[in-house]
Amino acid sequence: MNVPTMTVGKGEMTEQEKLQAEVKELRAMCRDYENRLDKARESEERAYMRGRIEGLEFAIRCNGVSGDEVR
Repeated sequence: MNVPTMTVGKGEMTEQEKLQAEVKELRAMCRDYENRLDKARESEERAYMRGRIEGLEFAIRCNGVSGDEVR
């Protein structure tokens, strides 16, 4: 595969090297977003389970009673 180079002097990056660096950066960003998404899902799952637990605790506390009699 012929890739045109843009080297002018020592230390310049070729077009291919620039694209590889950009791909590396984008992959790192993708991993970061995937980690954030996983954490958000875990947090949402914990909140959902906490709500279910609190609902069950309330149901046990009520024991079939409703209204002002519930403490």
